Amino acid sequence: MTEAAAPDVLACRTCGKPRGENITNGTRCARCGIRQSVMLCAAAGIGVANAAYLSTSDLRHAAAGAIVGAIVAPLAWVATAAVHELGHAVAAWLLGQTVTRIVIGEGSAIWKRGRDPQIVIGSVVMGNALTSVMDLRPDGYRTRAVLVLLAAPIASAVGGMFVLVVGVGRWMPIEAAAVLFAFFSFAMTVITLIPVPTFGGRVWSDLASALYLLRASERDIEEHMLMAGQDRIVVLLQTGAPEQAIETGRRAVEAAPGAPLAYGLLAYALHHVGRVEEAATVARSALDLAQDEPARTYLRQFISAPTA
Repeated sequence: MTEAAAPDVLACRTCGKPRGENITNGTRCARCGIRQSVMLCAAAGIGVANAAYLSTSDLRHAAAGAIVGAIVAPLAWVATAAVHELGHAVAAWLLGQTVTRIVIGEGSAIWKRGRDPQIVIGSVVMGNALTSVMDLRPDGYRTRAVLVLLAAPIASAVGGMFVLVVGVGRWMPIEAAAVLFAFFSFAMTVITLIPVPTFGGRVWSDLASALYLLRASERDIEEHMLMAGQDRIVVLLQTGAPEQAIETGRRAVEAAPGAPLAYGLLAYALHHVGRVEEAATVARSALDLAQDEPARTYLRQFISAPTA
């Protein structure tokens, strides 16, 4: 535009029923997402068939175009999403940030591999996508985060134009793939440059997120930085790297020593691997920093909770 979201009661924007699990916090349930993906593939098939018939007046060529369009559409979409997310990831890497996770699709996670970054494929492949990066350097954080956000729409626009120029005029399946990729890329560029949140504030484009960060208070910037650290800790614990998760928690405390959330991240990592007393000590040290009861309640659970 984080660990897979637990099933919740947010309504699907299409059918109005509970959305359920969605690894990119999208607004659709998996059933509606799959149905709309099928409809998009069908529309792509019709579009390619129509273009093939207009250029040849051959029904057999048009039928082949329909099949090619329907098959190529999901591949073109995945490539579009991948290029967009790589725009985020490459910019983050160049700016010294850590790329935690790249997600293609939404719904439930059906495939996960690797670490730094972890690659995740969702059950609704033709859906939302997400790149999570961590940067625990407060100085200049706002600027770096904005640059990473805006790099992806540029990558989409440039990638779409390049593939369109190279692919048009070639063998029909290649041309169809190029045109669909370019169309999806240009649509992605436009959608991610909408300057305000959409769907009742549930979806934030890259530009809307960048504008938020430019206007955000220092406290909000600090929270944004720490939430990315939280996402990384979850991934590290999932992928069997507990010491790295704990080290990330310690770095969060160093980056934001006055933030209860930072201590909560470290306490969570310690408690998750069975270092209960250390987690309790960290939580106790942060109780006086917590300014609200929810934060205190969260910290207290590490003081009295059993081993995870």
